Amino acid sequence: MPDEDESGGFSVLDKNGRLFGLVNVVDLLVVLLVVAVVVAGAALLLGGGAGEADSRYATIDLGTQSNFVAEQITPGDEFEPEGTSHSITITDVYRSEQEGGVHVTVRARVNGTTMDPDEPDDSPTFQFRGEPVRLGRTLTIQTEDYEVDGNVTQLEQTGEQLPTQQTEFVIESSLRAGAADEIAVGDRFNVSGNTVAEVTALRQFPGNGTDQRSVLLGISGQGLDRDGVTEFGGQPLRVGNTVPFNSEGYELRGEIVRRGTSEIDTGTRTVTLRIDNIRPDQAAVIEEGLTTDVRGETVAQITSKRTESAEIVLESEGGDIFLREHPRNLDVEVDIELTVRELADGTARFRGEPLRSGESLAIDFGSVRTEGEILRISD
Repeated sequence: MPDEDESGGFSVLDKNGRLFGLVNVVDLLVVLLVVAVVVAGAALLLGGGAGEADSRYATIDLGTQSNFVAEQITPGDEFEPEGTSHSITITDVYRSEQEGGVHVTVRARVNGTTMDPDEPDDSPTFQFRGEPVRLGRTLTIQTEDYEVDGNVTQLEQTGEQLPTQQTEFVIESSLRAGAADEIAVGDRFNVSGNTVAEVTALRQFPGNGTDQRSVLLGISGQGLDRDGVTEFGGQPLRVGNTVPFNSEGYELRGEIVRRGTSEIDTGTRTVTLRIDNIRPDQAAVIEEGLTTDVRGETVAQITSKRTESAEIVLESEGGDIFLREHPRNLDVEVDIELTVRELADGTARFRGEPLRSGESLAIDFGSVRTEGEILRISD
């Protein structure tokens, strides 16, 4: 019972310091302080405290995932942590095939809380589950099918879509003839069930070996913009970089040789080739009209041939040097019309290599293989 004071009334505190004779005041203050701390902490962690409910759109780099997990990550997936109003909803997905799996980047709407600053000069902070969301922060996305972590690379007020764009480029690759024969215009490159690129143009040339092909593919693909640089296959889309293209029946990596278009510019060059000091029977089988064909298309043809006696150097017993005709062997000159890839600077490439006077060139004409020095190149 509360104690009666000297005026005949009752005191709120009894002689033991208990409120209304029931609760010690010190204990009550401690309990109230603990409750206040718990409520404040819960407000921060669970998103239900001071501040205003808000949302941001984040680009999140989820890194390389297994093919199975990459296929499960789709727009509409939602992560709703228990006991909070905060959530993450995936709005767009970009996948690129990389060694060891599939690289996944997502765009997501992050529902959180904008907290007022502690100091007047500070700016409000957007928080998710009690922590500020900034570039570089790791966010976890957990659904019934998967759990992944990723780094925030972009944070904006709006924008459900990733900055993707359709881009065109040309790649060059060296393949075995059997694999090259599988390639056709219209082939598609699918990553986790989604088409990311398609072959729109194709040219093939003989390779450096009898079973090799130099293949040019015009590609139309979906690129991802990162800080102003367009990427494809996890690589910046720059001339000289190597990117993958995998389709049914073959997998290849090709060097980007042209960007901004998928057209393959080809033309013709006539090279004069000199083959020195060969036997008459070898010279006889090098004939006008011989061709090299790839998939029914002529890429090299001998248009003319000239022969003369080969010259040999002799040294007399006295040390004098003499230039004499060889009694049998011949020097052969042939003009060969080549289908080449035209470059923007006016030069040309055959089988992926530049054509230059003074360098060696070997061409397989089926039953005959010629190799000699390039004397001249003409259009």
